[in-house]
Amino acid sequence: MDERSRVIRRRWLRLAIAGLTLGLLLALGATAFAQTLGPFAGPIVVGLPKSNETAYEFVGRIDQDGANFVGYGYLTYIHGLTNAQLFSDPNPLTQNESSAYFTFYVTATLTSRQVISNVFVLGAQAPNVTVYFNSYPNGNFSNPTSFRQAGIPVARYAARYQDILNVQSASHGIATNVGELIQQVANPFTLGTATYYLGQPGVALREWFTGEGVRTNTVDPPQSFVVGAGNTVLTGMRAGFLPLATRSGP
Repeated sequence: MDERSRVIRRRWLRLAIAGLTLGLLLALGATAFAQTLGPFAGPIVVGLPKSNETAYEFVGRIDQDGANFVGYGYLTYIHGLTNAQLFSDPNPLTQNESSAYFTFYVTATLTSRQVISNVFVLGAQAPNVTVYFNSYPNGNFSNPTSFRQAGIPVARYAARYQDILNVQSASHGIATNVGELIQQVANPFTLGTATYYLGQPGVALREWFTGEGVRTNTVDPPQSFVVGAGNTVLTGMRAGFLPLATRSGP
């Protein structure tokens, strides 16, 4: 290698080292700046744990009228939030739907139905599973629309469900519901002085719900309801969605 080539090579090497050093300094400076800002560094993402961990838990009811279903209830746990941020009532022994800040409302349509012995298996599609934030909680299971009418929508999902009903008597059974959810929308909401997001678009969740089913109409069309509780677990991220530029919750 001649002297001119060695000089050019040394110049490129110095430029490369300078570029790497500048990039490292900028990264360290951005980290220090974010740590200085603390809770004001930007919106916080909650309900977004590690894969196979619980995103949120809920209590609710499902009403069936023929091929149509309506589900509603409230969230009892969200990854990254405290119990005090979930309920207006500070006493965990008396917290219920009337004090829950986060509620949900679901509409679904029957897609399949199989019967084997005393086990009924139903499939359903739900294009609009919505979670609401209620500044003034007012949920009431006697009024299904109370779980959506006063809240602002903070997350929306598309879902597919399989419901398995193990009939124990003419009008009662044990219900188990499994769902696959893909988040479509995440809207900001405010708690205190901080801005939050519940999950983010593209998040894939697996839902599990169990409870008691009661048939209220013994002739067609079938009418029934299920009361119970469940949870959702993060399973991954659907390709094609970009992550939000936010901080994760604790």
